Amino acid sequence: MFRRPAGTSRSARRVRVGTPVRDTRAGSLESLGRLLDRWRPAPSGIAQPGASVVAGDPGATQTVEDPLTAVPAAALLRSWIATCWQGGCQVDELTHCQALTVYTLNSVYHLVVQSPDTGEVTVRGGSFIPDWQAGRVAGCSLGGCFLKLRGIYPGFRLELQVAGQTILTSPVRAVLVSTGSASTH
Repeated sequence: MFRRPAGTSRSARRVRVGTPVRDTRAGSLESLGRLLDRWRPAPSGIAQPGASVVAGDPGATQTVEDPLTAVPAAALLRSWIATCWQGGCQVDELTHCQALTVYTLNSVYHLVVQSPDTGEVTVRGGSFIPDWQAGRVAGCSLGGCFLKLRGIYPGFRLELQVAGQTILTSPVRAVLVSTGSASTH
């Protein structure tokens, strides 16, 4: 008596031993990917196959070899290196007690530099830091693995360490640096 292997149905194909079996799933996935690419355009700022790089623009697109991979262009190392770092500041280039105000998409942060070399600041702002607290500016990023050390630039997220927690802000809209020293009281 012939017994069907577990997990197969009556309509399963019978294949003669030694006959090469063709896996049609890979071809189907490729054609499905091409079909989706044609009908669903990627959001702006997402890398598309064959797109070009615009140096200095974090929202620019980057050429990608794999058509199913979508990453922000600024997340690629060569775009990050080519970024024109303007409109922001480097905390390590400021002076002791210099104040700055950072406007993000959702909040306003007030910072007073305590130690420019280490990025130590006194900070308040946003929903997580309602009162003045000691903290450290780690830098800015797109929320990924690249971090512009002690930098605060528009379009990027500010990364702060306050009270043992890392706070990643919404994207920075503007940075205002004061010319004199400030008081936190």
